[in-house]
Amino acid sequence: MPDSLCQLDDFDLPAFTRLAAGFGSDRYGFVVTPNADHLIRLHDDPQFRTLYGHADFVLLDSRFLAHVLRITHGLRLPVCPGSDLTEALFGHVIRRDDKVVLVGGSSEQAQAIATRYGLGGLAHFNPPMGFIRDPAAVEQCLRFVEANSPFRFCFLAVGAPQQEVIARQLKERGRARGLALCVGASLNFLTGEERRAPLWMQRIGLEWLFRLLQDPGRMARRYLVRGPRVFGLLLANPLELRVPWHRIDAHVAGRALRAVIQRKRPSAGQAIGLDEIRGAWSRTGLRQSDLVEALRVLRKDRLIDLGDAGLAVATVVVRSMPVPAANPEANAAADGDERLLMRARARRRSGPCASERRAPTTVRAPHTRSVG
Repeated sequence: MPDSLCQLDDFDLPAFTRLAAGFGSDRYGFVVTPNADHLIRLHDDPQFRTLYGHADFVLLDSRFLAHVLRITHGLRLPVCPGSDLTEALFGHVIRRDDKVVLVGGSSEQAQAIATRYGLGGLAHFNPPMGFIRDPAAVEQCLRFVEANSPFRFCFLAVGAPQQEVIARQLKERGRARGLALCVGASLNFLTGEERRAPLWMQRIGLEWLFRLLQDPGRMARRYLVRGPRVFGLLLANPLELRVPWHRIDAHVAGRALRAVIQRKRPSAGQAIGLDEIRGAWSRTGLRQSDLVEALRVLRKDRLIDLGDAGLAVATVVVRSMPVPAANPEANAAADGDERLLMRARARRRSGPCASERRAPTTVRAPHTRSVG
């Protein structure tokens, strides 16, 4: 079992809704939303951990776990429940003509969703029960999703670990384009097949109790027998917040720019010229807006001698500079950090979508926090 029980992305519901809205259909990514049951499965099942290791986004689904960790460890983790995310995307992001794929749920549910939101581009496929054990059925499901690609969103609602298996295989095959979300029973809540807990119960993390009272025969084992194991697992294994690659790049680039300028710093009282700044910038791949902010930081740290007027002039000059190509390997090399250099090289090999990838699960990000 790895040191970390699960790595989470630092997104709450509003933040990830904005990211999902702009994800686009020119690349593929998939989202998983771990709850307490998933954390237990992650501990017990190496194959399930592998599936999670390939996910592009890992969002904490459970307000209950967030409350527990805040009380026991004094930390606040962002929560993005899959059911809330599904409702937010259908209600506020998806347009009438967007291509949307549903895998799971009945044809009646699919029709109800299409009618409710006025969707003209909804494609629905409901695989048979136990399909994940039938290679032909799995292939049929994969081909359906790929035939309806590119899509804006693909909602995989066939339960864990089936939906995660499909999401990963779509990624490995490399034919689908769009954002896939493993959302479990979210379609049932969206169409009223199952009732959600009142908002006050959701907010204090007692939605599990509402579901238990609604269907004790089905939920008792999950919540009363299996579920309590999660407390021991959280004590023995930390949760981690991982940082998106583009944030890591900005962190490395800022440190690289600082290191280069420090090495080129002239004697006291002499200002660093824009030529030196331009040379440092060419090694970092910073965006122009990032470089402007870096100038402000460097002035505050007295690494450059610029008054308000000088900073304004420098900002104009910076904005007129040609943008250098991003070079994350040079970023790391300039910073002298071997761990970041390994990440940069791995990122360079990972292909054109690397800017949205995450730090490898075996290496902690520079500003990763551990819980547990």
